[in-house]
Amino acid sequence: MTLFANLLTWINLLLHIIALVTCYGVINQRLRAGRYQRIIQGVLFGLFGIMSMLNPIMESSGVMFDFRNVIIVVCILQSGLVSGVIAAAIVAAFRIALGGVGLPLGLSVIGLTLAAGAAWYAVLWQGKGGQWTQFAQRPAGFATLGLLVALISVAMMQFLPSPQRETALQGIAPLLLIAFPLMTTIMLLLLCQQRRSLEQEEALAQERNLLRTLIDAVPDYIFVKDANLRFILSNTAHARAAHLASADALIGKKAADFWPPELAAHYDSDDRRVLAGETLIGQERASLNEDASPIYVTTTKVPMRDGRGRVTGVIGISRDVTAQKLREQHERELLAERQRADILRTFIESASHDFRTPLSIISTNSYLLHRDQPAEQRALRLATIEQQVQRVTMLLDEVVEMVRLDMNTITLNISKLDVRHIVEQTANGMQGEAGEHGQTLLVEVPDHPLFIFGDAARLTTALKQVIANAIQHSPAGETVTIKAAPLADHIEITVEDHGEGIDERDREHVFERLYRGDKARSSANGGSGLGLPIAKRIIEAHDGSITFESHVCGGTPAHGEPQPDCGTTFYLYLPAADRDETVPDRRDLVTLDDLRSHEGSAR
Repeated sequence: MTLFANLLTWINLLLHIIALVTCYGVINQRLRAGRYQRIIQGVLFGLFGIMSMLNPIMESSGVMFDFRNVIIVVCILQSGLVSGVIAAAIVAAFRIALGGVGLPLGLSVIGLTLAAGAAWYAVLWQGKGGQWTQFAQRPAGFATLGLLVALISVAMMQFLPSPQRETALQGIAPLLLIAFPLMTTIMLLLLCQQRRSLEQEEALAQERNLLRTLIDAVPDYIFVKDANLRFILSNTAHARAAHLASADALIGKKAADFWPPELAAHYDSDDRRVLAGETLIGQERASLNEDASPIYVTTTKVPMRDGRGRVTGVIGISRDVTAQKLREQHERELLAERQRADILRTFIESASHDFRTPLSIISTNSYLLHRDQPAEQRALRLATIEQQVQRVTMLLDEVVEMVRLDMNTITLNISKLDVRHIVEQTANGMQGEAGEHGQTLLVEVPDHPLFIFGDAARLTTALKQVIANAIQHSPAGETVTIKAAPLADHIEITVEDHGEGIDERDREHVFERLYRGDKARSSANGGSGLGLPIAKRIIEAHDGSITFESHVCGGTPAHGEPQPDCGTTFYLYLPAADRDETVPDRRDLVTLDDLRSHEGSAR
């Protein structure tokens, strides 16, 4: 019966140890090194010391023992001297309350145990940083401390009366030398494991708080989604963009719960690509900020993988680049403004010379008209003045036309046209100018109609400028050929001359306003530098394009083959219209900024 009772007592003792470890962990977790932590820990160990005294181990000879002393030294090692003193005082007070003949010896054992634990604590605790020696952290150190407590208890048995001393030394002493080291080791191992777990939890909590602080301090949008595209992590900036008070409100939701359908569809499409294993880096998307204003963000999304490499979610970070885009746009506008200023300066320099020459001629001839001259001379002077007036008028018209095109103040009057008529009428109207230069205009068009939708007056202006350029750069006796032919879905108009060709260094500037390849050429004997830019703007306004090929006399073409001939051919491409197609709605001329993006493909 005694054996069975002791077995239950041992089981009860183990349960007490587990309860002690659990309570110790709860206190450490709740108090976190608070002001009363050491006191409460000492009280806790003292109470469990009393419980051990109330559940003693009965030896066969009738002598009992408990583990109060083990609990006191364990308290010192785990919680410090203050806690150990409190635990020892509680145990001693309870022992005094019990009374009996063994009271002096019991109090002496408690005092010696407290002193031994304090000495052990002082020896094995090194430095101001509070570092335990390696021996104190190992089971061997725990067992040695338990053995020391057992030896103290056995030594104090020498003071028992003779009959009791012999019984205790024979029955209890061997059991103490085994039970005390074993119980000390078990308790300290469990408590150290509990402490390590709490320290790890605290370290993880600190890392988590640090990570939370970090991602909340970042102005970028940081988020993580699971395989079902539900948010499992978000930072404050991302939550504000979704018009939420905190990041926790996003958890468990999808993009469609906060963003407009179109944006949410874009986000889901990107996320599904990432779930398929793709990585998206620096992808620009439209979005909304916390004020619901449109912004632009660059987003990087990478797959989140588990330990087996399987994709389990999406990790994303988005950066608001609206300010950067506005800055780039501002820089482009400044660049465009500088280019306009350069064009204006060039125009003023060129126009002042171009206008001064005919005005000087007009002034000279006007002066000579006031002198007595034969009728033939007066007629010649009047003809010269009229010619120069026409020249000035043409320059002014071209400048005004270019300004209107730049300011988008011209509307195309669209109608269904036969390109053959445009080509023939324009060529017929310029036969006189070609004849003045000793040249011939040759027109080659097919017999069947070539339909397009366009503004007849503007297209005539564009073609006239190209033909005039060919006339000005062709020597006398040459032929300028104008052709029109159908392509797959376009109508092609070509203007071919056999002039000196365009030098390689001048080709990229052909469509620049006021640019002349021959700097010595003025408006008196050459173009104004506005004709081809005007033609380009008009053709592109019709959704067409204009390009050219040129071979300089004595040079080689682009393919490197010998080229005996020289000259330039301009190609004008306009979208073709079906014979039965109706006239589309009236269209406004596109702006200069829109056209600039197409210049590369048009050349």
